[in-house]
Amino acid sequence: MNKKKFILFLAVLFVVAGAYVVYDITRNTTYGEVLNDYEINQNSVENVKITHYEYRKGTNSYDKFEATTSDTEFIDKILNEPSDIKLKESKPCDDLPDFDLQFNKNGSSYMVTLCDNNITLVNSTVIDSTKEIGEYEIVGKKKDIFHKIIMKSNLNWKVIRD
Repeated sequence: MNKKKFILFLAVLFVVAGAYVVYDITRNTTYGEVLNDYEINQNSVENVKITHYEYRKGTNSYDKFEATTSDTEFIDKILNEPSDIKLKESKPCDDLPDFDLQFNKNGSSYMVTLCDNNITLVNSTVIDSTKEIGEYEIVGKKKDIFHKIIMKSNLNWKVIRD
């Protein structure tokens, strides 16, 4: 009788572990897949508005910079170079973001917010009305690829005063 209970216990444990693995796999995606799901690609994006938040050391304040570009080389880089970055569904970042990337295409607007190791994608087509598409954590290496692409590009930054 004890042998049957042990086998039953192992079977239940195996089913629970398998269900967890399947659940965990469904929470994983890539940056490229997320953009592809919403047809955000270099052929459809007309321009990108980048907002960069730079924190002042020793204070709780920051400087805000904006640049807008329709440069196809930049758009191609920011969409395709990080496309294989692995993402996992996550909770939102509570801090102020490092960058907001607003992709404008055919009258639609999608905002990608980069905060620490998190990415948030929002459909912001309607003014004052946003629909959150997903919250993700960047998994593995390449966490700073967005920063490298943006800061190495020759963008015309403007200081924004609130």
